[in-house]
Amino acid sequence: MDTAPDRMDENATIWHYMRFTKFASMLDTHSLFFPRPFKFDDRWEGRPPPCYLRNIKKHAEAHDMSFAECDEEFTIRLNINKYGRFVNCWHIGDDECDAMWRLYGLAPEGVAIQSTIRSAKKCLHPDMAEPVIYYDPGDDIRSKSIFGPSDILFKRTCFSWEREFRLWIDDDELLTRIRKNEEIKEGEISPGKLVKIEDIQKLIRRLVVAPGASDSFVKLVKGVCSAYGRTLLASRVERSYSDRLWDSFTK
Repeated sequence: MDTAPDRMDENATIWHYMRFTKFASMLDTHSLFFPRPFKFDDRWEGRPPPCYLRNIKKHAEAHDMSFAECDEEFTIRLNINKYGRFVNCWHIGDDECDAMWRLYGLAPEGVAIQSTIRSAKKCLHPDMAEPVIYYDPGDDIRSKSIFGPSDILFKRTCFSWEREFRLWIDDDELLTRIRKNEEIKEGEISPGKLVKIEDIQKLIRRLVVAPGASDSFVKLVKGVCSAYGRTLLASRVERSYSDRLWDSFTK
């Protein structure tokens, strides 16, 4: 399997689902939280496809090299992606996703930001922004380029329904320590970083409340936007498309 990140249309629609408390915090701090990958639930996060290590072992054996040296380089590579980067995840798609609402938006009291790849990059200034590559762990995967893709983009096919797009920022100070092979203790580093949003109203094209939200919750979302001086955002608040009744489509 040859792999490389797909070239995405900069105008492609992406979504960020979140709890209401996180949305209110975003308005308050004018920032979006980028966690380090070691805080994600997936235990494979930051690891390359297993075939990479298999091929390294074969290379070491074929060239009478010490695997310990290769293993040290592999550990550094893993730590770079688990600890040395701050990552923010979005969902690619023109429409809302019910599973994303349930997992991340905590319907019926969550919200989803709709944006575009171009707007997210302009407003958040990530070091890199690419779609995730989904793979079968049993496949032999080969990159088309010696420069990538980054291990941070690989996820198993069981997650492919997420249709994930990632933005990340390097932690230059920690990356220097990792490349020196210094020990990194999870309890001694921050779980993530608040990244300033250049223009919230340019980032958010639509602000959708979770399916099944009450009228009072919709009013609350609009109210908190207005309270932070974001009256334009308040006007962009709308109910989930899935809240429309079946009968409304028969007319």
